[in-house]
Parts: sequence; C-alpha cells; structure tokens
Amino acid sequence: MRAALSDPDRPRRWATAVVLAGLAAAAQWLARPWLGADVPFLFFLPAIVAASARAGQGAGLFVTAAGLVSCLLWLSPPGHWWVVDITDDLTLILFAMVGAVLAMLGARVRMTSARASAAEQRLVLAGEDTGIGIFDVDLAARTAYLSPALALLCRVDARDGAVPLEDAMSRLPPDAAAEARAELVRKLRERASGYEREVRLTLPDGHERCLMLRVHIVWSGDRAVRLRGA
Repeated sequence: MRAALSDPDRPRRWATAVVLAGLAAAAQWLARPWLGADVPFLFFLPAIVAASARAGQGAGLFVTAAGLVSCLLWLSPPGHWWVVDITDDLTLILFAMVGAVLAMLGARVRMTSARASAAEQRLVLAGEDTGIGIFDVDLAARTAYLSPALALLCRVDARDGAVPLEDAMSRLPPDAAAEARAELVRKLRERASGYEREVRLTLPDGHERCLMLRVHIVWSGDRAVRLRGA
C-alpha cells in the first residue's frame, strides 16, 4: 500500500506490461500456422523492449516470464504440457537470457529519457525565471529551437518545437538580422568554435533592449552543423 501511494504510476505501468504480454501472446499464436514450431518467442522480443522502455525493468521481466510460459506451451507435444526435450530447454534458457538483457537495456533507455526530459524541463524553467533565452539551430535542416523566453522576445510561436530558421530571422529587425548573418559568416571563415557579441534590438513598442549573445559552433569535420547558445 505504501509503495503504491508513493508511486501513482505503478498500476498504469503494470497494466501496460499486461497488455503488451497479451498482445505478444495473441500475435504469436495467431501466426503459428505460418511460423511453424521453430520460432516460439518472435513477438515477445519487441514486447519486452517496449514494456521495459515504457514501464521499467520489472515490466520487461514480466513480459519475459509470460513469454516463457507461452514457449513451454508452444514447444510441448499435444497432450503432454510442460514436457520438452533438451533442445527445447536450451531454447527456453536462451530466451530467458535474451529477455533479461532486453529488459535491462529498455529500462536504461527509459531512465535516460526521463533524465533528459527532467533536465530539459529544469532548463526551460531556469530560462523562464531568469529571462535567459536559449537556442539550438540545425544548420542542415535550417530549423531553430527557441526557449520560451527567446521565442517571446523574437515574437515567434515555438510551442510545437523547432521553427524554420528563416521565420525566426524574419522576426528580427532587418539591420540586426543582417549583422547577425555577417558576424556568423566571419566566424565560420575563421573556423571559430564560438563567439560572443552584443546585440541591440528595437522592440515593437519602440524600446531598445541590449542583449549579450553567446554562440557555440558545432563542427562535423569541415562543416558547421549546429549553433547553440544563449
């Protein structure tokens, strides 16, 4: 009871594991006429990865256990449930080992994704609280991610993620946009790793705002691929 109260998402995670195990079993047995008797766990492998990535290692191990039961029924001769030969024993052991590894890897993917999401949320909150604008420009895709503070300053709707780079640049005063492009071209010719510069913007209400811009240039060989900064 105490664990359930401290982890309100636990029922949802286990429901996800049960659903994935059921879907894998249904798909496995429905495909038996085409698979034959030699592939008893084909649909359980992706289900283990999905369950552990979405609901944790325990969910992945649960789907692995369900797969083992399904494999036993699959491999047992008709009328002799739970009786398998030595070759089938090796198949079951191999599946159990692979399932455990996939559950662990899926759980790590889930943990890494959760940490990245938490870090991004903290960064967004920090930017909103301090007024710091953060940007990430993909030069190949010609798109730009702008933090809420910077999107508001540039009058760009960035709620859905990256926006076309030209849309962001077109929102800047023409002289500021031209100066920014010229400075970037100079730094790219110098193969600089980054630079700082002061930018003076005239806002729509006529007021001026002075900003300190810090840019980090990401290179891939001889080509600049991203601009990141604040």
